[in-house]
Amino acid sequence: GREMKWVRPLPSAVDSKMCPRLELTYRARGLRASDDGGCILWLGDSRKGNWGGFEAVMAREIVADGERHTVHVPLARFNPAGAIDKVLIRVPSGKEGSAVLEVETLTFTRE
Repeated sequence: GREMKWVRPLPSAVDSKMCPRLELTYRARGLRASDDGGCILWLGDSRKGNWGGFEAVMAREIVADGERHTVHVPLARFNPAGAIDKVLIRVPSGKEGSAVLEVETLTFTRE
């Protein structure tokens, strides 16, 4: 029932009009995946304030079976305000008490 969060600026900002899709390849175990699980991946854009951005991947979209999976996210559905410049990864634990999220790739693509 606990969680950890990590926030990192991206090495260079991503123009969501040039790269309108996000691809997340991961392995997960023990995540709290119910509707109250919240977001797993948040992306910061150039909206006003320190936390301007949007929840790109929710916990309920993640399969926490320890196998490799890929999630494809069309960024246009969030109407980004500008360049994406930071990422937050959140790992909420479930009933087992521990959770693992291994991010293999986080890629912004044109297709």
